[in-house]
Amino acid sequence: MSAGYRSDHTTSVGLREHGWTDAAIKRFLGEPDKRVPNPHYKSGPEMKLYAVARVLEIEKAPAWQEWLAASASRKRGAQTAVETKRVKLIEYAEAMRITVPEMPRDKVTALACRHYNMRSRDDDMPADKNSDEAFLERISVNYLRHQMSSYERQLMAVYGKVGVEEGVRIIRRKVYAAIAAAYPYFDGECKRQKEYRESFGASR
Repeated sequence: MSAGYRSDHTTSVGLREHGWTDAAIKRFLGEPDKRVPNPHYKSGPEMKLYAVARVLEIEKAPAWQEWLAASASRKRGAQTAVETKRVKLIEYAEAMRITVPEMPRDKVTALACRHYNMRSRDDDMPADKNSDEAFLERISVNYLRHQMSSYERQLMAVYGKVGVEEGVRIIRRKVYAAIAAAYPYFDGECKRQKEYRESFGASR
């Protein structure tokens, strides 16, 4: 036993910790040296064990060394490709331009109330111009963000891509900045929502 292996036999999990893959195990080791009952689940499949002495001999072989070097190269290439995709998405989000139309405050409030009431449940209190001011600011910013900007469309453009979390954070900051610039009286609510979503990782 040596080279970091902790006993005379190792599992596929132990092999993977030393750079092996399932394909490499099948190619270089073939059948396990021992099979023992599953120690975690009585009805589970047998555990395959590989003799460390045999593993170490194979790891010294030129064929294994060539495979390991090629495997490491492939992993570096994959990591580079992932990082390239992440950088491109961030650059896309940074270059994105988000605007919102400017309207009188009472019109924004009326539109936000109508939209809120259309989406609310039957037991929710209806919104109108006499509702709590903080509540009206919240639904107004929500309305501008979701209905009067390209926010939702831009989110869909980055959804599921490498770097999406950072991309969403950039897009979110841009839309709140655009709303605050067009409607300075909503600046405080924009900051509150942005901080809340960044603190709790809200996706939207």
